[in-house]
Amino acid sequence: MNTRLCLSMLLLSLIGATITYAQGEKKPRTVADYKPRTLRELTGAMPEPHGELFPSRVKVVYGGKQRPLIDDKRNVIVSWANQFAGMPEFYTAPYQTELLFTEGTENYWLAVRKELLEREWKDGEAVELCIIKMGNVKIGDALEPVLLVEKLIAE
Repeated sequence: MNTRLCLSMLLLSLIGATITYAQGEKKPRTVADYKPRTLRELTGAMPEPHGELFPSRVKVVYGGKQRPLIDDKRNVIVSWANQFAGMPEFYTAPYQTELLFTEGTENYWLAVRKELLEREWKDGEAVELCIIKMGNVKIGDALEPVLLVEKLIAE
């Protein structure tokens, strides 16, 4: 009986170590982790149940406007962060403002990290952004993507 207990404990320890190792250490995304996409593609991408963020690189034009992050979008970010992030404040605290960007003829409001707001954004400036998608939210009659700008790639 003692041998069975020892073997069971050993087996549980090995399973636990394997699961921990398989999950790996979370590492910050690099620019190479972001797949080239369009905002139009991201708008149609539906969030996955396991929290897929669709890390993407997009080329857009700054529209010269900003606004506070609207509550419906903030709620999506908070909900996602509480469910999937080890440190929810990493996603909730730095995103308080949205900037208007244009891709083709379509306008998109993107939540921009606080430290990126310190740079001088010029109306009509073409930029390449690294973004993630948290989900979608219904605003009025339209379904809008909740997109967060994580990095700016120098043009």
